[in-house]
Amino acid sequence: APCLSYTTPVKVENGKITNNTFDDEPVNFNPVGDKCVIDIVIEGPEEIISEVGFYTDHPGSEPLFSFDASSITMTTEELEVNGKHLYLLSSVRLNDAVSVKDGEYQVRYKYTLHGIDSPFSFNGLSLITTVMIIVFVIYLIIALNRTVNSNKEYDERQMRMRGIAGLNAMVTAASILMGFGMFDIITDNSPFTVYQVAMITAMVSVTVFAIVADINDAYVGINKKRTVYVILTGIIALTNLLSWLVNGLLSKTESIFSNLAVVSLCIAICSIALCIEMMIKGIVDRKIARKEAEDEESEA
Repeated sequence: APCLSYTTPVKVENGKITNNTFDDEPVNFNPVGDKCVIDIVIEGPEEIISEVGFYTDHPGSEPLFSFDASSITMTTEELEVNGKHLYLLSSVRLNDAVSVKDGEYQVRYKYTLHGIDSPFSFNGLSLITTVMIIVFVIYLIIALNRTVNSNKEYDERQMRMRGIAGLNAMVTAASILMGFGMFDIITDNSPFTVYQVAMITAMVSVTVFAIVADINDAYVGINKKRTVYVILTGIIALTNLLSWLVNGLLSKTESIFSNLAVVSLCIAICSIALCIEMMIKGIVDRKIARKEAEDEESEA
């Protein structure tokens, strides 16, 4: 579950808070499902009151849930989020009911979100992803069966290179998963969802496999239609780069860590890397072919 934990000093001088840094941009949580509950822990002195609000739109609208307290441990009721982003905005004020001395006070905050999805709810991205995965699995099964029945196109070296490419992809996937795990432990507030981690791992691993296999001539089909593959990969890269810009970097309503933005950026980067590799490999192959032709002519 997304977790945000931090401690903030509150400095009081002449009966006023002099270092109020709470009026910055709100903290943005990724969509957490149709509904969510929030575990809230605030530990602070009674002299300081924390005002906390959760929004499904930018602050200024009616809060989804809000409260004020100096110290509290609670779990909210089920909140209707409907797949939207959740924004947290907090501020502090002095407790008028008690005498507040000048000094520095420490307030500790911890928020843990638990998303609750409807078992039959599908947003557009989930549906598209599901269809793409089904199509990819069917294509993979057909391609593997064709490969098994037509290995005459590949010699032993190419088959060995395919195995090496697969090993590289497997090591890459393991490294990415361990990296995300370590990042989550260190930060205790990873902005990446399970869906994003799965898609990044899959896309990067497949890209590594394709690049290593192509470099070692383990894919004869790419050599036959390299220009087509370069154009297709370039279109995919450009489309996803635009999607990332519109739905992430330049969006006023979506976070750069939204599912669509992160996955679009990952696909764009992987497609660009594959496109560049295929172009360089094509140039190198043509140079080698010309040199061989020139050598044959000189020998003749």
